[in-house]
Amino acid sequence: MSDLSNYLYQISNSIQKRQDLSPFFRKTENSITSAINLNTLKAGFSQIRNKLDENYAEMIVEHFESYKFMCQQDFVQAYLHQKSSFEYFAAIFKESTPPNDPQSWLVKVLFVLISDMNIFARKADEEEKRKGKTRATDYLVDSCTELMTIFRVCGQDRTTKSQMVAILGVANNLFKCYFSRNNLSTCKSLFETITNKANELMKISFPQNQVVTYKYYEGKYAIFEGQFKKAQASLIYAFDHCPPHQKNKRLILLHLIPVEFFVHGKAPNPKLLEKYRLSEYFEAVLSAARNGNIAEFNLAVQKK
Repeated sequence: MSDLSNYLYQISNSIQKRQDLSPFFRKTENSITSAINLNTLKAGFSQIRNKLDENYAEMIVEHFESYKFMCQQDFVQAYLHQKSSFEYFAAIFKESTPPNDPQSWLVKVLFVLISDMNIFARKADEEEKRKGKTRATDYLVDSCTELMTIFRVCGQDRTTKSQMVAILGVANNLFKCYFSRNNLSTCKSLFETITNKANELMKISFPQNQVVTYKYYEGKYAIFEGQFKKAQASLIYAFDHCPPHQKNKRLILLHLIPVEFFVHGKAPNPKLLEKYRLSEYFEAVLSAARNGNIAEFNLAVQKK
């Protein structure tokens, strides 16, 4: 049996048994298809369509196509095919309402497809910018339209357990996009949906990294809303529960330290600033804050 035939057989078998597909849909950079001659992919597509439900088959076909264009460094086409793959997945996920809840076997695939779509969207935007093209589409923002389809499913009244597990991860990816595009007003409805489901969410054991990420964005949004005490609480949680990853902890501190200063007039510990390479940055920020120099403060914040 060829590598491709074996790969397709394993996928088909896993779907029929409702088993985790994520080993076949890990980030495309590490895909098993890297060992397969790309010229043989088209021939294998017909096998997929013959053996699987149409939505599953087309999802896999488009995933292969996106990988092919990624290898050719054509990230616009890679994004468009990955987006199409995600749309077929969304059709599958929408059907996961009681009594057809797939439990968690598709959720891991969801997060991989989201990750790939996000990577390709950013690279597509960079590609178009590098070529000096006047873009009709902001691919990263376009990807959010697809994510919102899933988020709405997760936020419906008859939400299943698998959809509840997915909601935080989907929201975090939307927050990442909206904050990067300074489109914060759109975040409000996302936070409201999750807040309305707080009682149900408390029953779910979420991965700690998802909770930390959510608290980070919750804190950033609270700053935008002028709710500094709420921002402080959320950012403290994010910092205290964040794994010992200096880059992420530093990112949290960039928002937490100014908030604590404005709430309590509390200057940061010099050792903390030194540890996270923030001494020079916050010296200027705090000096401007103490002197009430708004122009100097804004300039210092922009240099972070």
